[in-house]
Amino acid sequence: LSAVFADEYGNVLSDTATKLFAEDTTDITVETTLVNHRGEKRKYQTTVSIGASDQKVEELVCVGRDITEIQERERRLSVFDRVLRHNLRNKMNVIQGWSSFLIDNPTKEEIANAATKIQEASDELLELSKLVREFDTVSDPHASDLIKTMDVARHIDEVTSEAQLSYPNASISVATPPVAEAKVHEAFELAVNELVDNAVTH
Repeated sequence: LSAVFADEYGNVLSDTATKLFAEDTTDITVETTLVNHRGEKRKYQTTVSIGASDQKVEELVCVGRDITEIQERERRLSVFDRVLRHNLRNKMNVIQGWSSFLIDNPTKEEIANAATKIQEASDELLELSKLVREFDTVSDPHASDLIKTMDVARHIDEVTSEAQLSYPNASISVATPPVAEAKVHEAFELAVNELVDNAVTH
């Protein structure tokens, strides 16, 4: 084991084998981190079990698998699920808030303003559905084609107005220049939304 996995992992499996006999069980699964030949940290899950013949223990069987990508995908799914639910709620709050405003304030200028806000929120919901379909690419921080030049000031203003609708009792202030263009990931607004949501919640 130490020749293949290095001493640290060999020791983990050796300790697991000792525990296996002590607890009189058939198998135990452990997880540990290995460093491969390229110096990358990889997460391994190994099941250690007893192979027996005629009631006599003859061998230990260790079945291991690299679960690094699986765990990373689960982490990304968890984050994306949280951000998605948060943003769906926020956009719907915007639509409902401005719809109520239309009902209560039916002047021509205010109707036009509210309709614009509703249209923007609807467009962003459609964009959100596109991000869901492209989850694997969107959640990859190394996808260079997703880096775009955006007016981050406008996006932050949108996040602020949505947060004020979602959390009317919270005190939220923002200071941005009229325009602030920067190269950012296209999910920038989602990330800022999550940041503000966490700040208000906690």
